[in-house]
Amino acid sequence: MENNQHSCPSSSLNQLQTERNLVNVTCESKKVKVSVVIPIYRESFILRKNIQVLLKQDLDKEIIVVIDEPTEKTKEEIEKVDGIKVVIHKERVGKVNAINEALSFCNGEVILFLDGDVELPDSNEFLRKVFEEIKGYDALDIRKIIVRDSFLAKLIYYDYASLNIFSWLSFKSTKKLITLNGAAFAIKKEVLLKLDGFNKMITEDIDLAIRLFMNGYKLKYSENIFVYCYTHSSLRKWFKQRLRWAKGGAEIVAVYNKKLMLEIVKNFEVFFPFLVFLFPSFFSLIFYPLVPNSMIYGISTTIILSAGYIQQSFISAIALSWLKPTVTISFIKGIMTMIVSTLVFFVIFYISSKKLGYNFSILEFLLFYFFYSFLSFTVALIGFVEVLIMKKRNCENWKV
Repeated sequence: MENNQHSCPSSSLNQLQTERNLVNVTCESKKVKVSVVIPIYRESFILRKNIQVLLKQDLDKEIIVVIDEPTEKTKEEIEKVDGIKVVIHKERVGKVNAINEALSFCNGEVILFLDGDVELPDSNEFLRKVFEEIKGYDALDIRKIIVRDSFLAKLIYYDYASLNIFSWLSFKSTKKLITLNGAAFAIKKEVLLKLDGFNKMITEDIDLAIRLFMNGYKLKYSENIFVYCYTHSSLRKWFKQRLRWAKGGAEIVAVYNKKLMLEIVKNFEVFFPFLVFLFPSFFSLIFYPLVPNSMIYGISTTIILSAGYIQQSFISAIALSWLKPTVTISFIKGIMTMIVSTLVFFVIFYISSKKLGYNFSILEFLLFYFFYSFLSFTVALIGFVEVLIMKKRNCENWKV
């Protein structure tokens, strides 16, 4: 591997002001079909394997790896690989700065972004499929499958599956997509440059998706291409990550404010299902006020009067009198709406997960639906309060 310093032409993006150490960065003007950008913080146990898979791809491509504060192990690993471009930062500059800088070295029509915890399938056709699928569109979200290597990962598996099901259903039914999961997605270079790259936001991928959507660009969800994602087995690390995502979402609401609200109203058929699939157990809370008390009272009295074992008028009168208080009706309505909403989501999730090739266990689904989803909502609420009310946007161990 060459270890040369190179001076590269700047792109339309603002260049980093920090000093950097560039290793093996060549600046040929040769055009390729796909540029692959992989940002790494310190190290990635799957990096070398992914590079080997990418180098075997039957397509004109280039691979650009940007590493912040690499460990000695990472340096040794990267030294063993030829045919890639490597940008090494001695100090941490943050993911947004790293991937924006990488754009200066991209010569591809399409740029594929891959996180360091993503594993590519062992296929020589992966990049060709990406290039073919994005034709006619500006950006492409790729199906993610969580590696189920811990109890927590099994619940996160359903979390990712839920959002992928939403993206699939949304694209199938409306041809609209408002999400891009930054772990693995592709975008046309000219489109990304027109948007001046990634904004310095906590969740730069969500921000990019919203900007693409608001500016009328066409996003596509690919059910035919997938990657494996490794996630946390520690609840503490999971909490920090989810809190960061929540703060990122709140930051987007704060930044785009009225413009975003207008988009939500105009595209309610997309944004409302997104919230349902993001926090599925709270669908019953949304469904609850839509059901009138009179309907619940009518259903309940019909059941009581038609039940064979309480045909005695005395027993029926007692049962019916028990229904009269508003508290009782509200309680029954809560139980009924929860059961109905759970069954509806269960059927949608089950059928869609089978279509997309996701595993399904009733027990794991119920844990995800009633426990994990509630916990996720609580963390999201904390994040929104910290950003929108307390004005705290900083995230522990994360640099923007």
